[in-house]
Amino acid sequence: RSVKEVWWDIRPHPTYGTIEFRMCDGIPTLREVRSIAALAQALVVWMDQQVDAGEPLPDIPSWVARENKWRASRFGLDGRVMTDVSGNTQSFKDNIVGIVDMLQPVAAGLGTLDALNGVREILETGSSAARQRAVVAQGGSLRDVVTLVREELAVELRS
Repeated sequence: RSVKEVWWDIRPHPTYGTIEFRMCDGIPTLREVRSIAALAQALVVWMDQQVDAGEPLPDIPSWVARENKWRASRFGLDGRVMTDVSGNTQSFKDNIVGIVDMLQPVAAGLGTLDALNGVREILETGSSAARQRAVVAQGGSLRDVVTLVREELAVELRS
């Protein structure tokens, strides 16, 4: 067995000296990929800065993390994230906005502020999954969903 065979959400890559993230599946537009990548990068840099400053990193019990992962998988951006062990919750959208706000200075220093702020646009316009479900809810077929995703990417490639 090797470390490559372990299915982690985040794992170090021993060959490249990098960190691998398990990210959202099916991000169909380059704009959205760029925004999610900027969010991940800024979060890692923020954590590194916290450690360097001797500050503690946020810590939650593993059961809360598992619960939030399930909630995100089940409800997407329309769900609520557990914010503590007492069961208090916050909408995922509000929670993500708070994280994006916190990461503004980091992203500015990285030159990725515009990309990070693209996360706000995703929250406002909805995820690709939400857009795809809307097509079906309006009577569309799988072919219509594929057309939507293809057209969204084509618009970006033309601009």
